[in-house]
Amino acid sequence: MFHAVSKQQRLDDYLKALDMASKYMDELCREDAGSDALPAWLRSYSGKLEELFGSYIVDPYAVIGGKIIAPPVEGCGV
Repeated sequence: MFHAVSKQQRLDDYLKALDMASKYMDELCREDAGSDALPAWLRSYSGKLEELFGSYIVDPYAVIGGKIIAPPVEGCGV
């Protein structure tokens, strides 16, 4: 039973972190942040999520106006 509870708690933690990210993204959009600001913010937030949850656990991105906004990927030749 403990294992199921800890998994549910972990999922709840992910949900809270992503909910917070959506609130910040909404705020940036209301402030009409430049097109470079959103991917840069996502990269910063992604790094913080990695510190909390470990690598390759949460991969945040946004869809704004039908366009995918994702953190810049470093070190893969793109």
